[in-house]
Amino acid sequence: MLYNLVNALSKHGSGCAYIAPLGCALLLLLTVFFCASALNPRINPADSVADPETLKVPSHLYFGVISTHWKREQYVREFNELMVNPDALVREIASQVHVNAQIASDKMAATKRAIWMLTSAVGALAVTALVVLIQG
Repeated sequence: MLYNLVNALSKHGSGCAYIAPLGCALLLLLTVFFCASALNPRINPADSVADPETLKVPSHLYFGVISTHWKREQYVREFNELMVNPDALVREIASQVHVNAQIASDKMAATKRAIWMLTSAVGALAVTALVVLIQG
């Protein structure tokens, strides 16, 4: 659709008429970037925990670490040891909740930006269509 509008502008329009279509294209690229950011958030593990010593111990609750760090029986033993130590269990759960909250916040922020970019791109597309209609 944008291509057809720009094609119509090229027959009748001036150079200024290309501002809205270029803005639309840029906003669509930003939308794609923010959508990708929402799907693949990046966190810095050092920012996720207060104690640097915690970084040396792999998480017993994060699926990525569980599947790559331990074999099944080894994980069951490790998890049983964690279950008999309530303080360590609470620390592990709280740490994972904090990381999950950070990831959710980052995803929400990127999603909001993507929605705003897409809404703005639709507005720029409408402006482009209006310019084409006005110019003939």
